[in-house]
Amino acid sequence: TNTASNWTPERAREIRRLAEIKGDAAQGEMVYRRSSLQCAVCHAIGGVGGKVGPDMTSLGASAPVDYIIESLFDPDAKIKENYHSVTVLTEDGQVVSGIETGSNDEEMVLIDASGKTIRIPEAEVAQVKPGKSLMPAALLDRVSEQDQLDLIRFLTRLGKPGDYDASRQTVARVLEVFAGTHRIEQLGNQSIISGERTQGWKPLQARVSGKIERETLEKLTAPPRNISLVNIYLRTQIEAGSETSASFHVDSLDQATYWIDGQNPTSIDKPATLTPGRHTLLIRIDARDLPESITIRSEDVSFVAK
Repeated sequence: TNTASNWTPERAREIRRLAEIKGDAAQGEMVYRRSSLQCAVCHAIGGVGGKVGPDMTSLGASAPVDYIIESLFDPDAKIKENYHSVTVLTEDGQVVSGIETGSNDEEMVLIDASGKTIRIPEAEVAQVKPGKSLMPAALLDRVSEQDQLDLIRFLTRLGKPGDYDASRQTVARVLEVFAGTHRIEQLGNQSIISGERTQGWKPLQARVSGKIERETLEKLTAPPRNISLVNIYLRTQIEAGSETSASFHVDSLDQATYWIDGQNPTSIDKPATLTPGRHTLLIRIDARDLPESITIRSEDVSFVAK
C-alpha cells in the first residue's frame, strides 16, 4: 500500500501506470465522497463542496497527473497560491489554524479545515506563523491501494469531456428527495408541492455527471413495513438569467410531472415560462417503475449548487 511515510516522487510513475490500468473513475468518485475522508468538506466540484481547498472542477484537465498524485501523498510539497495555512496563537493561549481570508485592520478571519469561519480580534492575536497544507499528510493511509488508484483515476478525469465535466450547471447535482407513500398520497400532495411540508425531505447529491442511481433513490425513500411507495418527489433550485421559456428533461423517463415554485403542474415534455431569478423546481416521478438511473437537466437555466 502507498502511504505518506513510504512515498517518494519516484513512485509517481508506477502509481500513474497502475491508475490508468486498474483505476475506476466511477468508484473513485464514491471514494472521494466518503465522509471519513472529508474531501468534499474542503474542495468543490461544479460548485458542490467547500472552499477551504482549491477548486477541483477542472483539476484533471489543468494539472499534470504526477502533480495530482504528489498532492495526495505529500500535500505540503507544492501548496497552491492562496492556500497556505497560518497558525495563530491568541493572547489567552489558544492555537488556531486555517486559511486566511478577508482579514482587515480590526480582525483576522480564518477558515479552518472543517470550513468553519473563525474571527479573531487583532488585539487578541499574540503570534502568527506560516503553516502547512490543511490536508493531512497521511489522509490516504486509511484506504486500500485500489481505493487510491480509483480516486486518482477520478481526479484525473475531472474537467475533461464526458461524465466528469462539471464546468456547466446544466444538470441538478444538489437536491432533496421525499417519499410519497400511499398513506401520504391519500391525504393529498398539496403541502408537498407548496413547500409547507418540511418534515421528511432528505438531502441528495447526484454524481458529477448529474446521474442519480435507482439504488440511491430506493435507499432514501424506503417506506416503513406494510406501507407502499407511490411517488418520489425531487426538489432543486434553479436560476434564470432573464425571462425565458425553459425545458426540462429527465433522462430515462418519458413521463413525469413538474412544478415551478409550487404552481401549474406541467408534463416534463412541455416547457415553462420563467421570470428572472431563483426558482424551486419540483419533479414527481412514479416510484413503482424506476429506471437504473435518472439525470435532471436543462440547457435553459442554471442549477444552483448550494
